[in-house]
Amino acid sequence: MRNVIANRICTLNGKQIAYHTETVFLIQTRRNKNKWKTRYSVVGNLGQALTYYQGINVDTTNGWRKRLYSQFMNKPVLLEVKP
Repeated sequence: MRNVIANRICTLNGKQIAYHTETVFLIQTRRNKNKWKTRYSVVGNLGQALTYYQGINVDTTNGWRKRLYSQFMNKPVLLEVKP
């Protein structure tokens, strides 16, 4: 069986994002200056990654942050909520 990698393009906050079915999207959180902790990892599905990202509630008044991150992109941080 042949493994096919499909390219996809999506618009997110006015920016076009090109990715493929093997792209790993990480939904991460951290508090203040601590290390980023990966809460969810989604492969090849940006829509599902956005759903998980929007489902995480962070209290920015206490220093919590969240981000949607993809390591192998030119600008790896796709979305971020800062306090």
